Parts: sequence; structure tokens; C-alpha cells
Amino acid sequence: MRRAPTGDRDVLLEDVDPYRDCFDLPVAARLAPRAAGRWADQVGRAVRRVDAEAGDYAPGVRTLLRAVVPLRPDPSGRSRSAAARSAFGAVAVTPATDDATLAVLLVHEVQHLKLDAVLDVCDLLDPADPRRLRVPWRDDPRPVEGVLHGVYAHLAVADVWRRRTDPVAAAAFRRYRDWTAGAIDALLDLGALTLAGERFVRRMGATVDGWSTG
Repeated sequence: MRRAPTGDRDVLLEDVDPYRDCFDLPVAARLAPRAAGRWADQVGRAVRRVDAEAGDYAPGVRTLLRAVVPLRPDPSGRSRSAAARSAFGAVAVTPATDDATLAVLLVHEVQHLKLDAVLDVCDLLDPADPRRLRVPWRDDPRPVEGVLHGVYAHLAVADVWRRRTDPVAAAAFRRYRDWTAGAIDALLDLGALTLAGERFVRRMGATVDGWSTG
């Protein structure tokens, strides 16, 4: 087993578990020692970068992130990442170009882990509702739970970009903010949320509104 030191504890770099293929994305084969070292160094730097520039999300990342599963590079060159309810604490990612990119991916996927935990103990939506919604970050219409997951994850991604100061970050912030705001409105208009779900989504909407006017 390989491990990535992050300061307070190590994150497992999981490239041997036979069940690590639960993310619907092709996993990498066993890493060569030099490649494993590069992955470990980058994961450690990315976690520390979350500490430095996205402190509100650092406790979640440091508490919930137990393993990073390397994925094969995407043929399109895109950065890909995933989390699975059946593998709580694990995040799968393609090789990232730098630790800043990886930090965003880790925050994004840990949001999914957090929401999975909330949904285990709290009903936020009607699971029997068959309706689907169009969202700007996917080509296919998404079920209500998928949209809720997307909103919660993209809210955090927008917040991370909001804290960075370069022009690329400003454009990325606006894109993710607008995606999130539109999906929040669609969720509230659909009528598939429970009372707790409505409160949850409206609080996210208040956060996004604060960015728009602040």
C-alpha cells in the first residue's frame, strides 16, 4: 500500500484493491514506484492547498478523505473525478495537471461524500419521483438526487474559485455560480423536495445570492 502524507495523517493511495472499480470510470493499474511517488506528493500538496485557500472545506477533506484511487487518463484530456456511496471516504481522480486542479477535484468529491452521509439519515427529496432535470454540466437529464448532488458539489467548487485571484479563476467562479443558481431554482420549482430538502436548498441559494450581491 502506498500513502500520501498530508500533515496530520496519511491518505491511502489505493491502486491494488480489487473493488476500487466502483466509480464507473476506468481505474489505473498498479502504479510504478516513481509514478506512485508523484501521486503521493501531489495529493499531499493538494490537501495542504485546500487548507491554505479554502479553509471552510479543509475540515471535511481532512476528516472524510481516507483514500485516493488513481484513474486512467481521460482520452479527451479532461480532468475526471468521482465518489461512490459504496466506497465512503474514497475519491477517484484522473492524473491532475497541478495541485491547484487536484485541490478543486478533492473538494468537489468530498462534497458528494458529505451529502451521501446526510441522505443516509435525512430525507431531502422524494426518491420515487421519476422526473429529470436538464443541468448545464451534463448532457443527459439528471434525476432529482443527481441534481441535488451537483448543486452541493458545484457550490463548493464555485466558492474555491471565488477565493482565487487570477482571471481564469474569476471566469470559473462565474460559470459555477451561474450553474449552481440555475439548478437551485429548478429544484425549488420542481416540487420534489421535502420540507427539510427545501430548507437545505434555500440555504444554498442564500449563499449564492450573497456572492452575487456582495
